[in-house]
Amino acid sequence: MGSTGTRPGRWPVPALVWLVALLWLVLFPRPPGQHGAMPLHGTRAWLSERWRDAGRARVEARLEAAGWHLRAGAGVRVWYPDGEAASAATAGAMLERLLPEVRAMLGAPGPAGAVVVLHPSPGDLARGVGQGAGFDAAGTYHRGVIRLVSAAFWTGGGPDPALAACCVGPAAHELAHWVADVVSRGNLPRWFSEGVAQWVEARLAGGLGPPARPAAGRAYSVLALHWAFGRLPDQDLAYYQAWQFVELLAAAGGPEAVGEVLFRLGRGEPLDRAVAASAGVSFRELERRWRQSVMAGNPWTVQN
Repeated sequence: MGSTGTRPGRWPVPALVWLVALLWLVLFPRPPGQHGAMPLHGTRAWLSERWRDAGRARVEARLEAAGWHLRAGAGVRVWYPDGEAASAATAGAMLERLLPEVRAMLGAPGPAGAVVVLHPSPGDLARGVGQGAGFDAAGTYHRGVIRLVSAAFWTGGGPDPALAACCVGPAAHELAHWVADVVSRGNLPRWFSEGVAQWVEARLAGGLGPPARPAAGRAYSVLALHWAFGRLPDQDLAYYQAWQFVELLAAAGGPEAVGEVLFRLGRGEPLDRAVAASAGVSFRELERRWRQSVMAGNPWTVQN
């Protein structure tokens, strides 16, 4: 005789659908235009923080098991492989100097304890994040862990001369990602996080970092950036728009508005309401100025 019940050890399909829907509701940042505080924000923030902490702890445990070395400073923990002790010392000093500056820019007296993995080459960094040979980045941030390419790679062994030219920018950028993630408690759309990181990098690295201005006549909508930032075909345009939005936010509400938005996101406010309260103009008005500027191909001057 056939059974009409569910198979032992398997969830019924409707239960799985409801579980996926609940996780999406709790874990994914709300797009602009949906009003009210995030549902179950306290639960969502707690889960996001545990997810970040677990990811960081797992990476550190793997590095220790693999024989990597730890340089623990007051605000930054730098992991490095054999042969990178000098670079780790130089990078650690640079990161300890940059972290208070990043926190000050974002209005965050904490946090401390950033975990940084120093890779000897871009290829080693790519392998560390599970990417192939085509992945080319000087730094990444994911789940509480910053990864940077050692300055020694760029200079053929001497780390110091490269710091101003190629290391301060990526370091400031990734530290900003981490601080923004912690302050917002994970309620942070990726495109806005990238805009914040470029905004910080442009100031602390002497204008390095923000992408070249794309050609006029094109602009992604804010919903396209929200739902598909990393998959959009023109990544230069997507990154440029993210950076310029934060520049416009800082111009409208002052530099402190950027940190205020992150603080409000951490309380569960959606991005549009956090922006309006922090900048003194509605999100839609700021979006209108933003798209108009991008469509016109206007160059943007960094607002100090």
